[in-house]
Amino acid sequence: MALNTPDDALGGYGADPQFVCRTSDVSSATEGNALVTGSVNYTVRDVIDDGTGMTRLMLEVD
Repeated sequence: MALNTPDDALGGYGADPQFVCRTSDVSSATEGNALVTGSVNYTVRDVIDDGTGMTRLMLEVD
């Protein structure tokens, strides 16, 4: 699964890039998936569903 996002969609806390979105938008996201934003490729390292309808994808730059 590849997720394509606008350049300014990534944000986060600390050094690791994160992508926070509605759980329904990334319901099939799993560890190891690719996420592409602009010209940067990321790998999903963790998927954290907070139980309120929002999910945080923890990313690693490829």
